[in-house]
Amino acid sequence: MTGHADEHERTMAFCKIALGQIKALHQPATPRNYEIWYAYATGYHPSLNQKINELL
Repeated sequence: MTGHADEHERTMAFCKIALGQIKALHQPATPRNYEIWYAYATGYHPSLNQKINELL
């Protein structure tokens, strides 16, 4: 059960980052925007993060 709790905490941290970016940039909280910012928060797609950082 500990693994499940750890996964929950890890994904909730990504969630907070994604929602924080949406709020900070005054974007609509659409599923697509959340998906992009969640992916950004995970850092699993370095090219996406690089492009977003360049645009910001």
